[in-house]
Amino acid sequence: AHPVPDYVPSPEDSQELLYVGNRYDPNVLGLKAILEQVWPEVLRQCPAATLTVCGRVGETVHRSYPGVTIAGQVPDLAPYYRRAALVLNPVPYGTGLKIKTVEGMAHGRVVVCTEAGTGGLGDVAGLPLCVSEVGEEMVQQIVAFLEAPAERHIQEKAAWAFARERFSPERVYGLLLKRLNAHRGAKSG
Repeated sequence: AHPVPDYVPSPEDSQELLYVGNRYDPNVLGLKAILEQVWPEVLRQCPAATLTVCGRVGETVHRSYPGVTIAGQVPDLAPYYRRAALVLNPVPYGTGLKIKTVEGMAHGRVVVCTEAGTGGLGDVAGLPLCVSEVGEEMVQQIVAFLEAPAERHIQEKAAWAFARERFSPERVYGLLLKRLNAHRGAKSG
C-alpha cells in the first residue's frame, strides 16, 4: 500500500523533472543514462527544463550538469512532487514492485520510465505510464509533456486514479480489515 494524496495538477508552467532514488545500482545506472543520453537533448529542446535529483543516488554524481540540482536526502518529498511536471524512473533492471513508479503515480504525476521501471505493475500496455528505453524516444516523451500541460494533466489524472485504485491503503487492506472486524464482531457477540 502507498498513501495516495488528493490529486493536484502539476503547475502549468512547470519544466521540472524529478528523479528519486537510493544509492542502488539500477538507480545509479538509470541516472547516469539520463544525464548522459537524455538530459542534453531535453535541455536543447526545452532550455527552461530542470532536473532535481533526490535521495542518496545523487551522491554518485561527481560533476555538475546544467539545469540539474542534486538535493540529496530530503525530509519530505511532497514539495518536490508538487513542483514536478514529470517523474523519471529509467532503471535498466530490477526486481519486485517499482516503488518510485508507484509513488510518482500516487502523487498524480506523469511517470516516464523504462520497461524495467514498470516491474510488478502488470501488463505494460494497460498502464498509465510513458514507457520507453533511454534514448531518443524518451527524450520525445519528456519534451512532449513539458510542452503540453493539458495532455500532461490528462495523463496525471489517469496515473493518480490507477494508483488510488490499486495501491491506496483502503484498497490494499480494506478486505482484510473488513474480515478482521467481522471476526472480532462475531467473537464479541
